[in-house]
Amino acid sequence: MGVDVEALAAKCRDMVIEELLRDRRLRRELLLAVARESATRQDLENAKSELRREIDQLRRGFEELRRDVEALKRDVEVLKRDVAQLREEVNEVRRELRELREEVARLSGSVAMLTRAFIAVNVPILIALIGILLRMVFTGP
Repeated sequence: MGVDVEALAAKCRDMVIEELLRDRRLRRELLLAVARESATRQDLENAKSELRREIDQLRRGFEELRRDVEALKRDVEVLKRDVAQLREEVNEVRRELRELREEVARLSGSVAMLTRAFIAVNVPILIALIGILLRMVFTGP
């Protein structure tokens, strides 16, 4: 023997409705309880205002972030130009260094040639002077 749950629920519902129709105090308590559980229009307006304030704050924050990002983009562009300029300067210094090395190599060859020429010219003169000095020392007055 099963219990008809639907029939039992309908009977309970009918009893509650009859009691609500008869007892004014019960109706009032039920309405107050429902009112306490539901949001009032003022609550909704307050929540709406709070949400709008938060949205405005977020918008201001996003605008500030956009400005910061744009400033960073400008800074990056300036840095890119500076880096490109520094690369050009480094390349120029390298070119000048290469030219200086080539010039030093040429001058080194010239100095070596001048040194050989100096020795070639001065060694016979020095030998002659040493010979004259030796003759003067050994041949006496």
